[in-house]
Amino acid sequence: MRKAIATALLTIGLLAGHTIVGGSPARAAMSDCPPKNFCLWEHINYGGRIVMMSATPRSSLGSFNDKASSWQNRSDRKVCVYQDINFDGPMIGFYWGFAQPDLRSPERFNDMISSFRFC
Repeated sequence: MRKAIATALLTIGLLAGHTIVGGSPARAAMSDCPPKNFCLWEHINYGGRIVMMSATPRSSLGSFNDKASSWQNRSDRKVCVYQDINFDGPMIGFYWGFAQPDLRSPERFNDMISSFRFC
């Protein structure tokens, strides 16, 4: 009887764990970037979590550090993204009105952005 209860509890625990682990992350889309904002997405093709900037620079992206894989600039200014926090390290400028669905090419900055600001 104890073995049956233990097996049942283990099965429930594994199923619950699978549901949590197997759950899909929230999906974003290019249309989720509001006008006058610069947006970064966690995955290529504007998928996964999104980080936005309208006016305040981000000297650190916190848990989003080194996770950006696509971007869109709907602001009216150029945005500079940096490989390190505090606007340090290699930098790339992204012009207004443009977007890139895959940072692996040509920028090769995939999963490397740690801070950004208008420049």
